[in-house]
Amino acid sequence: MEALDRFAEIVQEPRDFLIEWKRKTNGKVIGCYPMYVPEEIIHAAGVLPVTLLGSDESVTLAQSYLHSFLCHPVRSNFDHFLKGGLDFVDGLVFPDICDQEKRVASVWRLHSTFPLFHFVSLPKRLQSAGGKEHLVRELTRLRSALEDFCSRKVADDELRSSISVYNASRSLLSQIYKLRRDSQGALSTVELSTVVTAGMLMPKEEYNALLSDYLSWKQDYTSSAEDRVRLAIVGNPCEDLEPGMGQMIEGLGGVVVDDDIFTGGRYFGSPVLEEGDPLNALAEGYLQGMACPTKHDSTRNWADHVLSVVSRSKASGVVVLLPKNCEIYAFEFPYLRKRLNEASVPHLMLECDHSGATGATRTRLEAFIEMLRGE
Repeated sequence: MEALDRFAEIVQEPRDFLIEWKRKTNGKVIGCYPMYVPEEIIHAAGVLPVTLLGSDESVTLAQSYLHSFLCHPVRSNFDHFLKGGLDFVDGLVFPDICDQEKRVASVWRLHSTFPLFHFVSLPKRLQSAGGKEHLVRELTRLRSALEDFCSRKVADDELRSSISVYNASRSLLSQIYKLRRDSQGALSTVELSTVVTAGMLMPKEEYNALLSDYLSWKQDYTSSAEDRVRLAIVGNPCEDLEPGMGQMIEGLGGVVVDDDIFTGGRYFGSPVLEEGDPLNALAEGYLQGMACPTKHDSTRNWADHVLSVVSRSKASGVVVLLPKNCEIYAFEFPYLRKRLNEASVPHLMLECDHSGATGATRTRLEAFIEMLRGE
């Protein structure tokens, strides 16, 4: 299918695509560190926001600057920069989601010659009295930095238009995810990860047109995988799916029917209001968006969200991908495990570091799927 082929081409060779895009359009690219960069503001400034997902190369040069116990996305992205792999980027935006990201931003700034190098401070306690006011102030700072970078003003109408474009992406992806849940086996894990990841790398207008074609094509799918074990994958923040994981699950007789991973449901999240003050709407979108270990909300938490994913997808079990050296997700996992046990939801935790699915992983997944089958 033409749209899927295009998505795969871009995901496999993002640097080639972006260099060619810049040559054709004379446009600029802003590298966005995962997660929660308000891309709509960058888009409204007429700049292409691109999510930095690191690379599959071994981390070598970054070892001289960063501790080896930092997570893979942090080390890989900086290593990729040092090796010249981000030569298509004209600026960087970092969101404040963890101490590791703050650390790499501080080190990176010392070696950066980018005309735009911006850090967005996100509120952690979502219900704090000044949380929303602080976030609107931070979004205003980003808007001003982009105006200086582009030498032009970013109007409210442009922001609302960008929010509308991003909402169109969210709507199409939500429909695709519903199809995945309703038609078991309609989309392979790798295929859907490719579809979502492509949206992190290309202009949203072009992406939405291809996404609409892709959805129309997939709506005619007839399921042939009713005998597979329905699974949900959660975790895996800040980077693409663990290499080989999707193929391994499907090869063992499982089928992923829903997820809460970064190159999945967590990226497109919920719609943002298109009326009223656009910065206020973006702030509300972050504060009211899906629960996450990087946010503290006394009324809801990540376990609540994971249980909702299980419920809506009728998954028989959950595979938790816990990133190695990710303190935030590691601290949250014991509470998630407790809640899953209380709800009698079978689950398997796999520690990952983007080194790929191993033989030991296969053994554990195979045993988990056989248990769910009652074998």
